[in-house]
Amino acid sequence: MIIFEGPPDSGKSTIINLLKLKYKLPSWDRISQNLDTRKNGEIEASRYLLNLALCQATQFFKQPMIYDRFHISEYVFGTLHRNIYESFAREHLLKVQEKITKNNGIVILLTASTDTLIERQKDRNKICYSNYDLNNINSCFNDTFLILNELFNVKTFNESIVKINTTNLNITEVFQLVTKHLFYRNIFKYDVEDTTTFS
Repeated sequence: MIIFEGPPDSGKSTIINLLKLKYKLPSWDRISQNLDTRKNGEIEASRYLLNLALCQATQFFKQPMIYDRFHISEYVFGTLHRNIYESFAREHLLKVQEKITKNNGIVILLTASTDTLIERQKDRNKICYSNYDLNNINSCFNDTFLILNELFNVKTFNESIVKINTTNLNITEVFQLVTKHLFYRNIFKYDVEDTTTFS
């Protein structure tokens, strides 16, 4: 499992599309589901069960599968937008992360400063969040990273979750960092001679 997490405009979709193009990897898009704002206990339970089922199924795939948002986004948007109980959401967050780690999956959390996210949103001419909401979402992603860091031992945490700050990086630099991390986990071969650049 190759899971990309992070706030809006952190670079997830761009990097995922580049990986799919270059390495012909399949992907599972969870964005629309995570941004669903309905408040329903059955829906939350189904989200959790789907995540566990996907973790279980991935081990039978013949090649890596990319996921655009997963359990961390469920936690962030569930607690911020759907008023899910903190204890309920945190329990699910940890159980899914344990399953991902057990299956040798990797979570790549792309982050950026809130000011950078705001500027990127303006550049796209697609204002989806107020500056206030974007700041809260960004803070929650960073806080969730710290929560997981505290609850997993250092070795396990470092092997299963990678945080990349994209604030001062161009898309080529982010892509190179991502592919190096995937290479080190033997997910695919990293070409040190690759000079591909993206604009």
